[in-house]
Amino acid sequence: MDRDPLQSSTCCSSAGCTSDAPRAGDTVDLQRGEEHPHDHHDHAGHDHAHHAHHAHGDHGCAAGHASSDLGDEVGGPEVNSASARTVFDVEGLCCQSEVRLIEDALRGAPGVSELRISVPSGTLTVYHDGQSSRDEATVAALWRVGLKAHARREAGRRAAPSGSAFDGRFFTMVAGALLTALGAFLRFGVEGAAVAEKLALSAAIIIGGVYVYRQAFHALRQRRIDINILVTIAVIGAAAVGEWFEATAVILLFGFAEWLEARSMVRAREAIGALVSLAPPVARVRRGQGFEEVAVAEVRPGDEVELRPGARVPVDGVLLSGVTEIDESTITGESRHVRKVEGDALYAGTVNQAGRVSMRCTEPASRSTLARIIDAVEEARAQASPAEQFIDRFARYYTPAVVALAVAVALIGPLVAGGGGELWFYRALVFLVIACPCALVISTPIANVAGLARAARRGILVKGGKWLERLGGLRALALDKTGTLTEGKLVVEAMEVAPGVEADDLLLAAARVEAASEHPIGRAIVAAAMGRFEPGRFVDQVVDARAVVGAGIEARLRDDGGSARDENATPGAMPTLRVGQLAWLSELGVALEEDFLAKAQALEERGHTLVAVARDAQLLGVIALGDRVRAEAPAALAALRQAGIEHIAMLTGDGRPAALAVAERLGLSPDLVFARQSPHDKIAQVEALKTLSGDRVAMVGDGVNDAPALAAASVGVAMGAAGTDVALESADVALMGDDLSRLAEAIAIGKKTRAIILQNISVALGLKAIFLVLAMGGWATLWMAIVADMGASMIVIFNAMRLLRRQREPAAPPAPQVDEPALAA
Repeated sequence: MDRDPLQSSTCCSSAGCTSDAPRAGDTVDLQRGEEHPHDHHDHAGHDHAHHAHHAHGDHGCAAGHASSDLGDEVGGPEVNSASARTVFDVEGLCCQSEVRLIEDALRGAPGVSELRISVPSGTLTVYHDGQSSRDEATVAALWRVGLKAHARREAGRRAAPSGSAFDGRFFTMVAGALLTALGAFLRFGVEGAAVAEKLALSAAIIIGGVYVYRQAFHALRQRRIDINILVTIAVIGAAAVGEWFEATAVILLFGFAEWLEARSMVRAREAIGALVSLAPPVARVRRGQGFEEVAVAEVRPGDEVELRPGARVPVDGVLLSGVTEIDESTITGESRHVRKVEGDALYAGTVNQAGRVSMRCTEPASRSTLARIIDAVEEARAQASPAEQFIDRFARYYTPAVVALAVAVALIGPLVAGGGGELWFYRALVFLVIACPCALVISTPIANVAGLARAARRGILVKGGKWLERLGGLRALALDKTGTLTEGKLVVEAMEVAPGVEADDLLLAAARVEAASEHPIGRAIVAAAMGRFEPGRFVDQVVDARAVVGAGIEARLRDDGGSARDENATPGAMPTLRVGQLAWLSELGVALEEDFLAKAQALEERGHTLVAVARDAQLLGVIALGDRVRAEAPAALAALRQAGIEHIAMLTGDGRPAALAVAERLGLSPDLVFARQSPHDKIAQVEALKTLSGDRVAMVGDGVNDAPALAAASVGVAMGAAGTDVALESADVALMGDDLSRLAEAIAIGKKTRAIILQNISVALGLKAIFLVLAMGGWATLWMAIVADMGASMIVIFNAMRLLRRQREPAAPPAPQVDEPALAA
């Protein structure tokens, strides 16, 4: 199943083989570069909008992460047809009231098919038809409702720097405070200055609330009830009943709280957006005989780029010359430096730690791995998690309900409980202030966005808050064996020699035949030989190499008096070397003793792939190959169990003996080892685990042949996704490095995010409930309600920011020692 890295679904804004293939027994001339015949088991700014519905299910709208489908069909299952996307930075986007203004301002805009609004990021993403005038029209529409927007011209980079803390709102607040102090002086220090006092306090109310009244006016034009309207009514009501100082206290406290919340949100966005500043703006590119600095956007595939020590890699590419060490922690989260030689891949945003080297660009800056990560993170921020959807639906009913309750308090209170109408009118004003659910609607998205940013810092790309929350609730795990638990490449693990034969003779004979092979088995044998012999002893030492499809390969030693000649051979004869299946050698008359066959069978039962080697009719022995278990796998599995994973299953296309051998080394239950699994079989096993775990299972694979199983799981996780398009696009979570231990860290981040979301919701709802009771009893004042409301907002912001604290690398729990077979001496 193909899935885009920007997976999401929109939501309603209203709340094979050919006939000439060789057959078994046919021969193929290997000197023409034909395929190896061994028949062993397989080891199994502006941009174009690539936005699709997610296979796992639809998202709904959420406060803070609002998504509005503005086409003719609302909430339908169709794929977005927009051809372009623009991301805007919106000044003053701090609460749900601005979200509603944006939705109303752009509803029905020509050419616009969808909006995505992220309060934590302060961004508006517009999907449109690609016409150049759409950006200007969007900016103008937002200006008309009192919001300033700037279109981003480069993915991830803010269009305008964060404004100064000493902005217009700050100075109006200071002016209001000074006028309030003047009013207090006139009341308590000057006799007979009642009129001057009221004039000073009136001026304080007017000047100190300029921004509040302006937003209230825009909300009224859009027929929306928001916190600005409610505070305005409360201030006018307090002044009307003669509570002038309370009216000024409310407007100034609210203004100060709004300013402080805006500054807190700016700091949060700066911390969250640190990822996007990793790529340098310029690169040193060869122009003629020298290198010149050019904008990174001007670097084209094929350009030669110079990297100086300590410089960041500007684009994706390959090392052309030299040897260096690269800090890839920005991409993979791995703190250790990686040695790079000629031909190795380099990623934009990583740091050259050693000498001056040159590289060749392979991708434009807009398509680098880092740019794609930034793009996916930006998109993930705007997606709504289930918790956000629930809070948004709750908030849509909460505010009107409390407003209605405030009206009831003002009208019915005097009739039922007695007391003057002025008293109950004042209590109704307190209810109005409490009616705004600001803290509640940002409690979940701010935590999710902080969690996404923390995960990205650690080389874990999570496609949205939905998947982050699901990570925190996982109970079962399905792991593909090859490339996930193992290194994904064959190595020589053991050799069983025939009587009278030395291990070196066995390996050397096999390496001579396989020296030119590109097959994984041949490469593994040659790699083992490279560690024991000089290349001249086995490279280019045979002639007439032929492959027997489904059986093996044979070749004759050179008869040129070179080192390849067999000392025991008859003078003038050219021995024939054969490498392949034992059964094939037996058919050719090679004698196989029972004791030797028993030893070979024991190796096969432990999961090894066997390759037999013979010289003429003499058996030299068998070479046992296997896919080595990753060094970090035992500790990673122990960390996963510690993180609450109760069931860990291993899925593989290998035979059961090989699968059980790996499972035994890793301490996995044989009951959860599934061998000979086709892609459809893996889907069935994932579905069974979903039933066992209550639909809380993750599938971990390479993102290529495991794509169907990744899509079937509650959470699909791809390993080693750096530079791999399919892995980035097919999974819900991508581990950029090849380190399985990152999965346990991702689950830990998910759990902490879920815990913080629960804390935030509890604080927001708890304070509302307390003040509703206090207001009903007459114990809460207007300024207390303002402090409680804005205080709750800041509490949830700073609580979520705890996810972004720098923490030490988590210590891995003790893991069982894996005893890998040693290569025979």
